[in-house]
Amino acid sequence: MKGTPANEDALRSRIFSGSLLSMGATVSIHFIKFGINLALTRLLHREAFGLMALVAVFLLGLELFSDLGIRASIIHSENGERRRFLDTAYTIQVARGFFLYSLVWLFALPFSEFYNEPQLRELLPVAGLSAIFSGFLSTKFYEANRRLEMKRIMTIQVIAQLASSLSIICFALVSPSVWAIVLGMLVHPFVRTLLSHRMLEGERNRLDFERESALELFRFGRWIFASTLLTFIVHYSDRLILGRLMPIEMLGVYSLALLVTRAPLELLTQVSNQVAFPLYSRAAQTSNFARTFEETRQPLLRLGLFLFTLLMGLGPELAGLIFPAGYEDAGWMIQILGLNGVLILYEAYYRAANLAAGRAFILVVSALAKLIGMAALIPLGFRSFGIFGAILGYALSEILPYLVSAIDSRLRGIGDIRHDGTLIAASLLVAFAARQLAKALEVRGVLLTISLTASFIALLFIPALGPYARALLRRFKPKAEAI
Repeated sequence: MKGTPANEDALRSRIFSGSLLSMGATVSIHFIKFGINLALTRLLHREAFGLMALVAVFLLGLELFSDLGIRASIIHSENGERRRFLDTAYTIQVARGFFLYSLVWLFALPFSEFYNEPQLRELLPVAGLSAIFSGFLSTKFYEANRRLEMKRIMTIQVIAQLASSLSIICFALVSPSVWAIVLGMLVHPFVRTLLSHRMLEGERNRLDFERESALELFRFGRWIFASTLLTFIVHYSDRLILGRLMPIEMLGVYSLALLVTRAPLELLTQVSNQVAFPLYSRAAQTSNFARTFEETRQPLLRLGLFLFTLLMGLGPELAGLIFPAGYEDAGWMIQILGLNGVLILYEAYYRAANLAAGRAFILVVSALAKLIGMAALIPLGFRSFGIFGAILGYALSEILPYLVSAIDSRLRGIGDIRHDGTLIAASLLVAFAARQLAKALEVRGVLLTISLTASFIALLFIPALGPYARALLRRFKPKAEAI
């Protein structure tokens, strides 16, 4: 059934405002994170970042290994606004938080022994409290996301990140060690959960259990469980694998290079998760799905290509500018991870479309494809080129899950693989040309090199970004009053 022009205009307006809010909040969060980490590079040793990378991936692994897809279920389900369904979801989420914390105690010792880092035995049980705090997050957080009411959600995210970052700095000034990061990070889930109950409108959650609602949650969540389990293995196990291949100090450098490249990635995938997925869920049963898909993703993908081209072309110069001495290896890591970010970004929008169409099993297949790629390319790269080759193999392994998701979507008339490939290839050529320009200009100083090379990249991206920039400006242009 087709919507009226007025309804379509209203929906486009909500998409536009939701995208801007989501992107603005993500930029703010990463600006805060980045500033704090730059300050910490002056306060803490490199091994502190390596230890924290292992702690973060351990906790994320436990969370994803038990992901029941509660957020996605509430957004997708027809019962997503029914009280007993929401309270059942909340009850399951709370129980899951305590279950995760018990697993932290169970696996902390073997994990620390595997990496020969005794300090992990003490760090993990404290950091694991975040699972309990997150378990009490109000379902009002997901309900607002379902309705594309992004303003308060993003406000909560920014406040929680700011509180966490300020806490980390305060702890680091008092006690400059990895404990400052662990204790400060606990502030984020605590503040976010507290504000989700106090700032968002709606009924207060209570513990309840309805069998029918639980069955629906588990039916929808079983594919998400399998997908996120594999997603952890394929997207986050790089730190676990590389933690065995490189010294803990080098892992710390790698984690900071990831922070740089993940900033634009999370900026644009946040829009995929928070805006595109709810939108696709509404459009999945209409004839406008393919058009909605392209209209939503194209401007964001092209912006992403521009940002990642900057990183691939200027990785060493950016690392030299923002990091202190001892972090030089972050430069070439940023370049390789920029390529990985491009592929992840493209796959993220196909992932959102597949999930909205109820084809969650494709997420499992694409994750398996990434696992196969990693199993083949990381060892091959390490044997051939050492740590450089291992990271390059990890980056290139993302091609396989992209192809699985893109081909499945294309068979249903969604997306355009040839067009995707053309734009990605063009961005790589621009990055290569920019790299040669940066090398030629390096004798003139870092700031001038970055400015001139970035201007060169921006000039070449005008044909790709120009039409969307003009459309954006028209939205902000005051309308003439009727006479």
